[in-house]
Amino acid sequence: MIVYNVTVNILAEKEAEFVAWMKQTYIPRVMETGFFVEHRFLKLLQEQEDGINFAAQFHAETMEKMLHFDKVHAKEIDDLLHATFQNEYISFRSLLETIE
Repeated sequence: MIVYNVTVNILAEKEAEFVAWMKQTYIPRVMETGFFVEHRFLKLLQEQEDGINFAAQFHAETMEKMLHFDKVHAKEIDDLLHATFQNEYISFRSLLETIE
């Protein structure tokens, strides 16, 4: 299983708005592409002076599906995050593989 991980550091004063937006907009939009079979939305427990960290994880059955998502949908969905929160966040993405 391939895990597409998006980690976001959001300003503390935007936390409630960000969490609601992720649940109502971002996660459903990623899942409706059909390339992922499962997702998780997590809050990192380590405190940061410059904001609050969250991770959204999306599970793809194959690397091919992940790469197709990246080619076709990733920019559009990233643009949604940027348009909504502009300079109030920083983010990075990573790909992980589950070990059985």
